[in-house]
Amino acid sequence: MRAVGRTLRAAWLEYQDTRDGIVFIHAATARLGFENAFSRLPAGAGGRNTRAAGNLPDMAIKVHRHTRNETAFQAFIAQPSQSHATALQTWINSPAVSGADLVADPAAPDPIDWLVVSGHGSGGSVWGDGSGNHANLEVASSYIDGIGVDRSGRLKCLIIPSCNNVNRSLAGMWLSLFDHAKPVHLLLGYESTYAGGATGARVMARFVDKLAKNRSMPLIEAWRAANKASRQPWAALAAKGGETINLDDWVNDRLPALAYVKDLLHFGEDHPGGEPAKLLDDRYAVSWVMADGTVLDMYNNGVAHPTKGLFDGKPGKIRIKALKPQFAFVKGSEAYLAVHLYRPSKPLDINKLLKFDQALLDPHPDTGKPVVNPEKGRTGRPENEHDVDAFRIAFPADSDTIELGFTVKSDATKSFKNDGPGGTHGRFLLEFAPTGNWTQGADYFYWFGTSYAATAGALLRK
Repeated sequence: MRAVGRTLRAAWLEYQDTRDGIVFIHAATARLGFENAFSRLPAGAGGRNTRAAGNLPDMAIKVHRHTRNETAFQAFIAQPSQSHATALQTWINSPAVSGADLVADPAAPDPIDWLVVSGHGSGGSVWGDGSGNHANLEVASSYIDGIGVDRSGRLKCLIIPSCNNVNRSLAGMWLSLFDHAKPVHLLLGYESTYAGGATGARVMARFVDKLAKNRSMPLIEAWRAANKASRQPWAALAAKGGETINLDDWVNDRLPALAYVKDLLHFGEDHPGGEPAKLLDDRYAVSWVMADGTVLDMYNNGVAHPTKGLFDGKPGKIRIKALKPQFAFVKGSEAYLAVHLYRPSKPLDINKLLKFDQALLDPHPDTGKPVVNPEKGRTGRPENEHDVDAFRIAFPADSDTIELGFTVKSDATKSFKNDGPGGTHGRFLLEFAPTGNWTQGADYFYWFGTSYAATAGALLRK
């Protein structure tokens, strides 16, 4: 057996279904020589089948078990509760184990090389009720808030097995992961939905199998192959120069020396070779704006900012601004704007969320057409066939900006479940399709080249 330079240490935080994590950690320790970081913690009240973090005493770290095709898997997986959110959001910047504690000390003796945060997700957040109560972790915001904090430099790969969080339109939200003196090299996840559960377990088994059979295979290629077999919409975001990271180079300290990487590459099924990640839309800025003028963005629209978002009965507006003269709006021209409720598969009737100002719904005196025209079934989702899921905008004047005033329905939080991040009632995203970027299909419009404001969206709150 060939020797390797060092053992890689991995940890898995699970907010929902543990099956994918059990298979990954079990197989990675058995076949790849990884060490489960949580195994270094002392035994908990359950003896050898539990571990205890002294500074997070009620976090469930125990041996979870799963049988797949008569093969038994078991591994220590951590299931945090909401009380751990603040500590973990600091910890994941430079995760390590020191004695009986989880610490973010860059000089800690047992730093973590590979971290996984799994559950439901969107907008840089991961959440679920796998521990028995709702819990969430604002993963992307953790790196934004910790941009000036020193890191160990050992964490090179972050996996977010959740819906949507590695969507290409979210690349800008993850820049702080890479734009650092000691950057992460690679983020693996999903462009849209992630099935998790048994499907996720199969994906993780294949992922480890690919790496075990060829330690020189780039992690991105192994991730693509593992997900393709289950038709999962895999995605990856890599620091330019770090996209070829593989186990052989990693354990033998042959990875490139990267620092303050601002050029990122995004990978997915339709561009498996990678393409430059667009960190900002250079055509249109599409935003939710609160009544006091606060623009909801990736920095303020999370669980840590409870006064920011959409609230029952409160006014606001949607602002669409052309960022270059050639994209300005022409009087009488039209565009489409859809509102999406994530997770991606959830149905949405905009009429249950918003009531647009009456002046926008009445014919405009200069065009004879309403500025806002609600329409049904335009996004092509069967569950929205009979509901308003988009609206057509008829621009009333030549301008580079349009603002659409609304009031959140007084009972909106009764219409949408409180299963979003931190117990919110969902994250609502905006998708803008300007003139020329949609065509009529047999049953709905085909949208392309859209400006997709997924980096922020807006959380619906009580």
